[in-house]
Amino acid sequence: MLSRRKFLQVVGTSGAAVGAAACSEEYDFTPEVGRWDVGVPDEYTEGELRFFETGPILVGRDAGGMYAMSAICTHQACVLGDEPDEVDGSMDPPIECGCHQSQYDANGVDLAGPSARPLQHYVVTLEAGRLIADTGVKADRDARLVV
Repeated sequence: MLSRRKFLQVVGTSGAAVGAAACSEEYDFTPEVGRWDVGVPDEYTEGELRFFETGPILVGRDAGGMYAMSAICTHQACVLGDEPDEVDGSMDPPIECGCHQSQYDANGVDLAGPSARPLQHYVVTLEAGRLIADTGVKADRDARLVV
């Protein structure tokens, strides 16, 4: 017969092992690598953020120009923007993960919730008048395509 102390030790150790296994899950925070056509500059207004399922990525325009960033939450890799009201440049905060309520500003900086780091930014270029977001090339958070 197990003593109360031994029973609690076994149960506690088992619970800790299950918790550690759950926390050690591998998440993929990287959008699919590709060059994505995300429209033309005139289609965007300042302060706007758009979700693109390809990638998935978010593309925005601010006073500095055009930028693209990952639409994958840095907490547990939920997609940001595939549900209504998760991404809206006019909201405060403009990005909120529907899975666990991590919040990001319009530039992808993590503000609240369990998110671990900011959203990764990617290069945006203008080719034949079209905006191309390249998820194969990381960019600085402040990098913008001036249009």
